[in-house]
Amino acid sequence: MTAITQSVDLDRRGRVAVLTVNNLPVNALSQHVRQGLYEGLKQAIADSAAQAIVIVCAGRTFIAGADITEFGKPPVEPGLFAVLDLIEGSPKPVVAAVHGTALGGGLEVTLACHYRVGVKEARFGLPEVKLGILPGAGGTQRLPRVVGVEKALQMMVSGDPIRADEALKVGLIDEIVQGDLTAAGVAFAEKVLDERRPLKKIRDLTDKIDAARGRPEIFADFRKSVARQTRGFRAPENIVKAVEAAVSLPFDQGIRRERELFVELLNSSESKAQRYFFFAEREAAKIPDVPADTAPREIIQGLWGTFVRPDDQGTVSWKQRLAEVRALLDWGRVSGVLKYRARLAALYYAIRFQEKGLAVPLGSLLDRMIINAATRQGRPRQYVISRTLVTQSFAQGKRITAADFRQMIGHFDDYT
Repeated sequence: MTAITQSVDLDRRGRVAVLTVNNLPVNALSQHVRQGLYEGLKQAIADSAAQAIVIVCAGRTFIAGADITEFGKPPVEPGLFAVLDLIEGSPKPVVAAVHGTALGGGLEVTLACHYRVGVKEARFGLPEVKLGILPGAGGTQRLPRVVGVEKALQMMVSGDPIRADEALKVGLIDEIVQGDLTAAGVAFAEKVLDERRPLKKIRDLTDKIDAARGRPEIFADFRKSVARQTRGFRAPENIVKAVEAAVSLPFDQGIRRERELFVELLNSSESKAQRYFFFAEREAAKIPDVPADTAPREIIQGLWGTFVRPDDQGTVSWKQRLAEVRALLDWGRVSGVLKYRARLAALYYAIRFQEKGLAVPLGSLLDRMIINAATRQGRPRQYVISRTLVTQSFAQGKRITAADFRQMIGHFDDYT
C-alpha cells in the first residue's frame, strides 16, 4: 500500500487498484483528500497492471461532503471539478463502493464514477439546499440523467437522502453488496472487466432527460408543489433552473449554468444566514468546560417542550445548568428529535448570557426554535420574530445583549 497523501492510500488487489480515503470522522473532501484522489487516480491509470479502479472510504462513512473548515476561504487546487473530470475521463472503469452516507460532494464523486455499489444501510443525497446553495460540482446535471428529472428535483430541493434500496430502484447505484466493502467493490470491478462492460459516463446519458424535454409542465407542477415550504428561499428555485438547464442544454453548457446559479446563491444573504445558522448550531452543542460523564437530571415537559427539573430551592448554578443542557443535547441527538437540539442550544446561550453578561450573534438564537415557537397558538407575543428579520440579522452579523435576549424570549427562569 502506498500513501499518496495523509488521507488517501493506493493499493492493488490483483488487477484492480484501490484508492482508500481515510479522513475521519466523515471523510470530508479536504484539499489533501482531493489531492490524494487526483494523484492516486493518475498513478492507477498509468499502472499497466491495474485494469480497473475502486474508490472506497475507511471509517464509518463514505465521503459525506465538503470540508466545512474551507467555507469562505480561497480555493486551493486541485478543485473538485479537476478530480471529477479525471475520474469520468479514466480509460479504466472506476467503481465507487459506498457505506454510511454519500452526501453532497461525496455523491458527486460517485456520479463521476462509471459504476456505483453500496451496502444496504448506505444513504445517498445532495443536501446543499439546507445551506442555501445548490450542488456545485455537476450534481444538478448528472443526477437527472441517472434518476430522472422528477426524482432529481425531489432529492435536491428537499435535501433528504434516500436509502440504498431506493437508490438501486431508481438507477443511482448498480448493486447492493454485502460483507467486506473493499472486497465487494473489487469483486464488482472484476465482474465489469470479465463482462467487458462499457465505461458508463453519466454525462453522456440522455434517455431520462429526453423524456422531460418539451414538457415545461413538469417544472411548473413541481414549483407549485413546493411553493409553500420553499417561500422566502432562493436555493430551491435555482436548483429547478439548473435542472431545466440539464434538460435543455448540452452537458458542458449545463455545467456552466449550474456554476452561475451556484455563485449567485453563495453570495446571497439567505445562504450566508443559513450557513451561519449551521455553524452556530454545531458550536452550541459543544460545551468544553463540562465533563462528558456528567450525570443527567430528570427530564420534564414544560412550556417549550423538554427541559430539566429545578432543585428544591428552584435555583442551580450555571455550571449545573450547562451540565443539564449537555445531557439533554446528547439525549436529543440519540432520540433524533432535532427540534429539541435547537431549543437546548438557545438555552445554553441563555445561561451564558445570564451568568456572564455576554453578547452573542443574533444567529445563535437559532432561527428554527424561534419561528417554531412563534407560529404556535398561545405563545407569548415576544416570540413573534419573522423569518426575514432573523435571516437578515444572521447575514449582517448583528449582535444583541443579554437584556435583548430576555426581552425577546421571556425570562429564562420562567422555563426551567
